[in-house]
Amino acid sequence: MHWTCSHRVARIADEGILRPHVQPMLGNTPLIWFTSSRYASREALGLSSNRLSCDRMEHLAEVVPEDLPLVHTWAALKREPWFAPFLSGAQYLEATRGTRPILWGVATEPVRVTLVNH
Repeated sequence: MHWTCSHRVARIADEGILRPHVQPMLGNTPLIWFTSSRYASREALGLSSNRLSCDRMEHLAEVVPEDLPLVHTWAALKREPWFAPFLSGAQYLEATRGTRPILWGVATEPVRVTLVNH
């Protein structure tokens, strides 16, 4: 599952695809973030930024079954050899108060989704 805000939901609805975006905390690695829990809190998912004016958990999208193999657990991503230079950034994200990295999923390539609520 992927949570998003109102200003991003129209594009997702039109295309039915999520595309990776660079993650500055992780050496600008392009990723898409997912969760394994529909009921996780903003803090657990790391979506509690006070710098944004939008609700990052306003709309929910689900990965189409055929694309589920493209989504990997956060723990699996951290074991990838190419990810080693970014482990300090990953540790920072994990240490943020209230986060639950066990709920995090990531993809490094486009993933097809359907909107659940929009």
